[in-house]
Amino acid sequence: MSDRVDSPLSATVTALRVIRGWTRKRLAAALGVRDTSISAYENGKKEPSMKTLQRMVAVMGFRPGFLFRVLALVEAGRAEIAELRAADPETAERAELEALVAMMTRSSEELWRLEVTRFRTKIRAIRERGEARRLWERLRSRAAAERPALVKEGSEFHSWALCELLCLESERAAADSAARAVELADLALLVARLVGWEEAARQGLEGWAWAFVGNARRVGEDFAAADQAFAQSATLWNAGGGARLEVLDGTRLLDLEASLRREQGRLDESLSLLERALKLVPYGPATGRLLVIKAKTLEELGHYDQAIGALRMAEPLIDADRDPRLDWVRKAILAVNLNYSGLSGEAEPMLPALRALARRFGNQLDLLRQRWLEGQVAVGLGRAEQAEAALFMVRAGFIDVGMSYDAALVTIELAELYASHGRTSEVKVLVLQSMPVFLDKKVHREAQRALQLFRKAAEAEVVTAALARSLVRYLLRARRDTRLRFEVSGDLGQR
Repeated sequence: MSDRVDSPLSATVTALRVIRGWTRKRLAAALGVRDTSISAYENGKKEPSMKTLQRMVAVMGFRPGFLFRVLALVEAGRAEIAELRAADPETAERAELEALVAMMTRSSEELWRLEVTRFRTKIRAIRERGEARRLWERLRSRAAAERPALVKEGSEFHSWALCELLCLESERAAADSAARAVELADLALLVARLVGWEEAARQGLEGWAWAFVGNARRVGEDFAAADQAFAQSATLWNAGGGARLEVLDGTRLLDLEASLRREQGRLDESLSLLERALKLVPYGPATGRLLVIKAKTLEELGHYDQAIGALRMAEPLIDADRDPRLDWVRKAILAVNLNYSGLSGEAEPMLPALRALARRFGNQLDLLRQRWLEGQVAVGLGRAEQAEAALFMVRAGFIDVGMSYDAALVTIELAELYASHGRTSEVKVLVLQSMPVFLDKKVHREAQRALQLFRKAAEAEVVTAALARSLVRYLLRARRDTRLRFEVSGDLGQR
């Protein structure tokens, strides 16, 4: 039988010593004991007392409370090992569990050196990200056309953290301007190519940036270019390697591509990518973001209850102070799905806070979509005048910014509102006034065909709320599938 003492106090000795970077000999000298005493503590031959540990903390220059933080971490690791050992050995994961147990039960010093290395990497990354923000302020003060030359000429701009920041700025810009999103993503790609990493790691960084180029192209509805960008992203990211890439969130490549697949109507592919990403991250902020994106795909599939469930799960994982936009997006999608589920009364109390956040962001499209949501909720609550005012304003806004498909959707929602109150003559006027929107090239052929059929029904003043509702559902689906046809029966009342 082994005479080893299985104690968290023994592992804590190694943890403290390795964090400080001391040898056993140096610690022994500082304590006035033999080297063998320290070895006995660390090898589990002898258990140190709390008084001894407190002396170690003092001689190594740690604050007194630091000891208890290290003890808590050691205990957490021991608990995880105990759970793994208690797992059913006949499960399909047996080999994986045994390998993990073996890794975690290696010498304490080896494990703690690994943890300290990771800790130092995180601290260095925080410092470099802080410097990237200062570099971005310098670039932001210059005209967009001047920035590439500045980046090429100044070696201080050849920073992975600046590349990362520009990618995230591109993503934020996409909410208001696809052109600006493309400009920032292209600049990030330039920075990636100039970073002085070894070739494999630099390729991986470039692959990460290509995903944001693809996202910017998606927002600009250049899906062919977006596809090419994501293919390039995958090739370079997979060719990359090394510890340097650990500072980047690899799940972004998956969730950004998932958004493209959703836009293309490839909803099952979108969900598959998101599920892959969710398996790669622990329960934390990245999980919250992925659940929000997943909820949007579920909404597109018409699975409103599942979308609501995902958004509820994401709520505690999102820090509203650190990422107010993601918090707003989560709440907005939740309100939309509650409304679609016939729960407009639950969505309504959310609107004032959502409106305040949209105004804070100041993006024109955010404000338009926020007002659209308010109009839809008003429809659900039976407040016709309030709904009409909101939808008319949103329709005009979409026409002004050239978003004809969305303008057509809001027009049919207004037509449904009128038809539900027997205002068929007003439906006719509304639809005839909207023909330039319906015939815009941004509205694809099959959608134009459906709108022409609706126009004929409006001219004959036979539009029903059910017909308008079915056309709205069709247009929502057909945005993603341009081959989808709108089928109607002889009375134009069925799809």
